[in-house]
Amino acid sequence: MTIGTAKARNANIVPLAFNWRNGVELQLDYKTEIRQFRDGSEERDCLRPVPRASLRGQARATRALARQFRADMIRGRNDEWSMAFPGPYRALAAAAMAGSLTIELDAVPHWVVPGASLILSDATATEARTVSSVAGAIVTLDAALVFGFAAGAKVHRAYPVRFTQDPAMENRTDETFTLSVNAAIVPGRFSMPDTGHVFPQYSGRDLFLKRPNWGEAISHTATALAEVIDFDIGVTQTVDRFGFVADTVSATFYGLGYDEVDELFQFVARRLGRRNSFWAPSPENDFELIEAVPGTSVLGVAGDWFEATFAGSITHNRIIAFFDDGSYAIHSLTGEFPAAPEGQSRFGVTPSLGAKFNANTKVRWLNRRRLASDSITFSFITDSNASVVLPMSVLPTSGA
Repeated sequence: MTIGTAKARNANIVPLAFNWRNGVELQLDYKTEIRQFRDGSEERDCLRPVPRASLRGQARATRALARQFRADMIRGRNDEWSMAFPGPYRALAAAAMAGSLTIELDAVPHWVVPGASLILSDATATEARTVSSVAGAIVTLDAALVFGFAAGAKVHRAYPVRFTQDPAMENRTDETFTLSVNAAIVPGRFSMPDTGHVFPQYSGRDLFLKRPNWGEAISHTATALAEVIDFDIGVTQTVDRFGFVADTVSATFYGLGYDEVDELFQFVARRLGRRNSFWAPSPENDFELIEAVPGTSVLGVAGDWFEATFAGSITHNRIIAFFDDGSYAIHSLTGEFPAAPEGQSRFGVTPSLGAKFNANTKVRWLNRRRLASDSITFSFITDSNASVVLPMSVLPTSGA
């Protein structure tokens, strides 16, 4: 990616041709106030619905590009800069001539709307513009293009940023440079799409069925929600205030391609940090099925500890069954535990088991969860592939 003169560009543009060898990180910081009650329920308020966002990464630059960037830094180090978003982009469906007020995109994503900032780039030029209007695939810009762009030129969404650390530039050879960038998107100017992808619903909340990537370890943390009373005479008493353990699962999810990355962005945006809860299955197969007869209301599983552990649980009382054809079914535990052979457990479910249940059915807990952190980081491997680690804390199945 190259840039023209400061005057022609009409903006301070961070000259990024990302070095994907080390990836690019986008960190989102929401702010949630949580009030927890003694019955385990919560009230949560999102105090920052538009997250603070920051970008960290490395860029490659030619000698000419590095020279221009150094000059721009001397002229406007503390100014706002326009920076291309490292994620999914669109392309020009037809060439756009210099002086044109409109461009034609191969597809119009949700982020191309009036008022949105764009950066157009190809092998010879880079230019920042704002969207005035959109009609089909035709996008009208706020000002005529200074440069011409060939069909296939990239169109990135852009954000105003300020540097949080002094940009560091290193010479790799006398013709190539590496630029380290740490920049914060101007507060209030970052937008996250929360619509477009249709998430399945269960009991009025999103059902998050995306499977984690087992290339990264999945961690489980069991936090005891207990209160220790110290009488200051050597004796203490531990009181279980909530009646459940806060099981937090941290798993890595990958978005491979434009649509999957966008799905992850929309899921995080709909959470508003720790504010909005959702349903998610356990990442593992929690049950070894022994008995699952279609038409009945009883499941038999290996292990004789089931009733002692889960009878009356306020967090583990839903299961989800995944079938051979890719479909699934959700069942609630009835609280009944019929007698079972030694080393096994039986428990009642509703509704009755469907005809698809067989020995290959995978059965997992379905828990209501929320994100355990207001800070979420997307790691881009390329501009159309990214991963994100989501820490998810269990909640009672009823409540906010």
